[in-house]
Amino acid sequence: MKRLGLSLIGLAVFSLMFVVACAAGETEIVEVIKEVVVEKEVIREIQLPAETIVVEKEVVIEVPVEKIVTVEKIVIKEVPVEKIVTVTKEVIKLVEVPVEKIRIVEVEAPTPVRYGEAPMLAQLVSAGQLPPVEERLPSEPMVMATFDEIGKYGGELRTMWLKSSICNLERFARSTMFRFNTDGSVIIPNAAKGLDISPDGKVTTIHLRPGMRWSDGAPFTADDFVYWYEDEQLNEELTPGRVSNIIRGQGKEDGKVVKVDDYTVQFVFPSAVTTMPVRLTNPCGMTGHKPAHYLKQFHIKYNPKANEEAVEAGFENWAQWYKANDGPEQNHNVPSLHAWIPSGAQTKDEIVFHDRNPYYFAVDTAGNQLPYIDRFIILRMANQELLTLKVLSGEVDFQPQMVNLVDLPLVKQSEEKGDYRVILHPVARALDMALYVSMSFPGPVGDLLRTKEFRQAISVAIDREAINQNVYLGMSNPRSMVPLKSSPFYPGDEYRDMWQQYDPDLANTMLDKILPNKDSDGFRTFADGTRVELGIDSWNTINTEAAKQLPPYWEAVGLKTTFSGLVEGESGGTVMHDKTRANEIQFMAYVINGAHPFVQAAYTSPTGWWSFMGPAYGLWESSDGEEGIEPTQDVKDLVALHKLGSTLHVEQQAALGQEIFRQLSQDAWMIGILGDTPRASVVKNGLGNVPASWMGGATERSPSTAFVEQFYWKR
Repeated sequence: MKRLGLSLIGLAVFSLMFVVACAAGETEIVEVIKEVVVEKEVIREIQLPAETIVVEKEVVIEVPVEKIVTVEKIVIKEVPVEKIVTVTKEVIKLVEVPVEKIRIVEVEAPTPVRYGEAPMLAQLVSAGQLPPVEERLPSEPMVMATFDEIGKYGGELRTMWLKSSICNLERFARSTMFRFNTDGSVIIPNAAKGLDISPDGKVTTIHLRPGMRWSDGAPFTADDFVYWYEDEQLNEELTPGRVSNIIRGQGKEDGKVVKVDDYTVQFVFPSAVTTMPVRLTNPCGMTGHKPAHYLKQFHIKYNPKANEEAVEAGFENWAQWYKANDGPEQNHNVPSLHAWIPSGAQTKDEIVFHDRNPYYFAVDTAGNQLPYIDRFIILRMANQELLTLKVLSGEVDFQPQMVNLVDLPLVKQSEEKGDYRVILHPVARALDMALYVSMSFPGPVGDLLRTKEFRQAISVAIDREAINQNVYLGMSNPRSMVPLKSSPFYPGDEYRDMWQQYDPDLANTMLDKILPNKDSDGFRTFADGTRVELGIDSWNTINTEAAKQLPPYWEAVGLKTTFSGLVEGESGGTVMHDKTRANEIQFMAYVINGAHPFVQAAYTSPTGWWSFMGPAYGLWESSDGEEGIEPTQDVKDLVALHKLGSTLHVEQQAALGQEIFRQLSQDAWMIGILGDTPRASVVKNGLGNVPASWMGGATERSPSTAFVEQFYWKR
């Protein structure tokens, strides 16, 4: 097995490339096993590096192809970005580079030999209530350099959110095994210190940090991964159906978790899965571990009285009791690995406090345990309007989310009064405003949605530049369903611009061939005289403002259209989930990430009920055909391409990803509207070590790419 420590891997969302470092003068041989899907009717050939893969329709067999790749020693890689994180063995150095191209150089950096800690923790050590900092840190802590200078301990950091989620806490301080650097281009070590991938791609080995501990001081070991797998994922009462996506295999057989020793754990798959490094950066439902020492008290396997205690606590059974207590979001006593841990009860409209974790695994280059800031506070807002008002009045210290561009002029005008500054930074996603088209919607309207000429026609009926000016202050660009130009999956400008022109005459001409009949009001009808009625939903505020402008464009070409409204927030999320599960959504106005189609597959193919591309098709796919609706053949082909990509070497993934986005763009699977939109973040004056820019996005989990753990108060 070849060791590919992530400090020696240039594995990127934008510049996906494995870099194998060798001793001077040596050449290493790396075997790459590729599984090729062979199908019956050839529909397109995809040119991949070194060979051609034939992509066809009905899947028949899998053919293993071996290939030998010679990799010379690589120590420098140039990438066209403006800000980077340099990985130096176990050191993450945050630097600003005012040039178009920078170099990532691998150098050695020693682990600090002396450690410092926050005064509040030092007092607890002196009082005998906490072990010395040297005993609380792992033997090889994560070393994180600062953007500007070594910070000072103390103070609070306030932010706001419209809903509560542990995934949102992960945005501010990652506890995942790996994370993305500042520009989102490279995966770096985090809670884990390294990664091995076997030559055939079937075994991913994670190397943990010896001596690392949960927030209550209990050891964090491979046993916590095995517990999560054997006692949660394989327990039918806790996990009915298939296991978590992090160990989801490409076929019906999933992966498994194996303990090698206390600080080494393996994810073993029946066939190649080469996307594990990216999977291991995802905090939402893909952690792969749980605090076994704490959760066993709720588990029937370890607590024979669990059912009785569950009933006493007001639950029907032990499984229900367990799920109500298995994470910090549900139970603040659950140990975690976060830089800050929840404290106290929370209600819907409450301020949620998070105090520093005395066992957090990271230090700065001087050996001071992070984070610098004592307390992290989430102010839970009832609505967007209230959130904006608090921003304007200066009642927030760092607001990297939910500052709408429509409010940006007012937010900028209030900078001096609110004692803050606004930072605009990029987001790693394909589209900031798009319409998911539900391919699984039933009936005659569903038949229209499954017709590519119909989707193409309604796309060119939209005046994107008008929406851009009205809602996005002219800061966006029309674009179809393709990733950023810096992505290895970018198929070219031709596909970015496809079906983006505003041409109502062309739309009418195309629709006349599909729906030639109209009623007395001028709206198009089906052959039986029934009026065609389209419905649009949305899932966040700025998409709602844009979606409101769509019905007049479609009605101008004879399609009666209704905007159903926003489904957002505490209750709105439930409404959205209910409508999606019920297969009742035709068009969903939302962002489309699509940064990595082989990890974020639900954005670009219906692989689960939560995929707006076709919830019932996704349910069929995720349940192995036991639920939902069987997809049409073109949808099956699209899903097959996504599965194939998860087994390929990263260079081959790039070519296949480009082919996927060519298809999505040509056939208008989604209606791309606007993208390349910067995100506005508000930063209180006096907050130090804040980068000038950072990459946002779902996989990157912005603003974790700003490394909030090293923020500090200058005053």
